[in-house]
Amino acid sequence: MRKIPGVLLILMLVGMLVLPGLAAAAENTVTVQYGDTLTSIAARYGTTVDALVAANGLGSANLIFVGQTLVLPGGVPAPAPAPRPAPPTGCRPATS
Repeated sequence: MRKIPGVLLILMLVGMLVLPGLAAAAENTVTVQYGDTLTSIAARYGTTVDALVAANGLGSANLIFVGQTLVLPGGVPAPAPAPRPAPPTGCRPATS
């Protein structure tokens, strides 16, 4: 019974060391969406197709898959989500 607190302490310490690194890695990745190309991703994140290919060990710049996670080269941070546009003012809902 006395070993459990020691094991928990070790697990907590390991978690404190590993989790920040995982969060930092997630900030420098992008998940491929339908319609994405390496060219569009490179333009969106201010990098080049060649840099994306090299950072991800891709065999071809012409083959990526929806759902694939790509590393952004050189620690390029992912941009903040775009703000949603405000609803138009002075409009009334349609009536039937």
